[in-house]
Amino acid sequence: MQNGIQEESNLQKETKQLGRASFGAMLGVLLSRASGVLRTAVVNATFGLSHSLDAFNTAFRFPNSLRDLLADGALSAAFVKVLVDERAKGKEAEKELIQVIIGFFLFLTLLIAFLTMIFSTPFMQLIGGNQFKNSGNLELASQLFKILGFYLPLTMLNAVAMGVLSVLGQTFRAMNSSAFLNVGIIACAVCSPFLSHFSINPIYAIAVGAMLGAFFQMIYQYIPLYHLGLLKLPSFNVLHWIRYKPLHTVLILMIPRGIAQGALVIALMINTYYAISIGSGVLSYIITAITIIQVPIGLFGVATGFAAHPILTKAVNEGLNKKFSSLLTESLETVLWLASITTLSFSLLIVPFYSVLFEHGKVTNYDTIQNSLAVCSYSIGITFAAGSKILLNAYYAINSTKQIIYNAFIYLILNATLSSILAPKYGVIGLGISYSTSTAFDFFLNYYFLKKNFQKKYFGDNPYIAGGKYFNFKIIVFAILSYLLGALGIFMTNKFWKNIENILFFKKDFLLNFSFLTIGGLIILILSYLFIIRMGPHNLKNLVTKFKKRLIH
Repeated sequence: MQNGIQEESNLQKETKQLGRASFGAMLGVLLSRASGVLRTAVVNATFGLSHSLDAFNTAFRFPNSLRDLLADGALSAAFVKVLVDERAKGKEAEKELIQVIIGFFLFLTLLIAFLTMIFSTPFMQLIGGNQFKNSGNLELASQLFKILGFYLPLTMLNAVAMGVLSVLGQTFRAMNSSAFLNVGIIACAVCSPFLSHFSINPIYAIAVGAMLGAFFQMIYQYIPLYHLGLLKLPSFNVLHWIRYKPLHTVLILMIPRGIAQGALVIALMINTYYAISIGSGVLSYIITAITIIQVPIGLFGVATGFAAHPILTKAVNEGLNKKFSSLLTESLETVLWLASITTLSFSLLIVPFYSVLFEHGKVTNYDTIQNSLAVCSYSIGITFAAGSKILLNAYYAINSTKQIIYNAFIYLILNATLSSILAPKYGVIGLGISYSTSTAFDFFLNYYFLKKNFQKKYFGDNPYIAGGKYFNFKIIVFAILSYLLGALGIFMTNKFWKNIENILFFKKDFLLNFSFLTIGGLIILILSYLFIIRMGPHNLKNLVTKFKKRLIH
């Protein structure tokens, strides 16, 4: 009896800890991703959706994808699990792990950076195809790629720091640090016209800004680690690498997600190829759309998964399957609720949102409509991408990651097939639906096989049992709702917002867009609050209630 009460008390404590860590991570991601949207607005307004910006986006997609592999993916997830184990052995073991990981991956990423310098032109030609070469952007993209390749070592160092900060509970600092990248690009974009006086293409400025931002992000993240005495000089001793078992564990844990991320990088290259083939500016539309939808994916999926990972790992290590199930289902349901509310907001208000934020400088109303269509079609995948972030961390927590590889290859094949069919006929909408459908399929594969693998390891226990007997039905409802809301958004953009001046007999200007955005946003906020209080998951109700109290007082 006493053990049951103690276990229940511990579960409540862990749930509160997860809530606090998730909230800190969400605030950090909100700052980071919101600054990313501002960055996109400034860059688009400065350069327009032009060939030069397409060249930068093409050059930056590969190193940025590897950043996802390191910071939001394989290295971060594998490192956190091993770090939790090493911390239990004492501070010296913890410091040694950090020292070896930094040394090994710094060497590896520097090697990749130098290879990008040597093979930048053939690699860019492979991604862009003949049309990209004929547009004259191949040489510019190749030169930018040589600079941006060195973004990798910096972002690797940042990924290690993020992992340590996560385990220490400093999730806000860990997740807000990407804002430095965005601030660096914004500052250099604003100053970019000065390069024209020296006969230098101004687009080089934002490549330099990305490097400066990543550098200052590294300084910001390593300050607390230095003060805690966790830093040693990186270990470049190859024999030490060979003999050090925790490094081997990290690498083994990384392999499945690394291969999976490799499949996603290939899918991204395929999407880039089709985007360039559709026409000038289309790649920039897609980059902008992805930047926008990454805000909720990061805010809900990455932040919650990042905060949940060490707690889920601890629950598994302690053999507390009930706690694991409760934390997993609570996190998953919270994310799906928030993702659905966001998709609804995009479907109804994406055009005024985009107009207010982005339609400045060289960005036109035509760009607004095309970008809005891209956002609506890509936003269908928000629910599935955010949910998968939670599930992938659960795979790492139970040390069962092989399935991630199979799922990723299915994602790659499906994405490539759908893109080849839909992109030529439906343009940006086709690419968005390809992404969203592939992401949905990936989510359901992750969801199904997590249950199977968990039951194999833990004698038939269901990892979703704490969600109740209707939990699977809820997941299906959220999935169907995502597609309905995406279709509504495409319809609203094409039939209402595109013809708003003819329908309302008002000239579409900043004030009208701002009014729609403010009033519509307030209505959605009130309705969302009422639905959450009445039907939402426990953690989300508490979060909303606390936020309301702070707002009132």
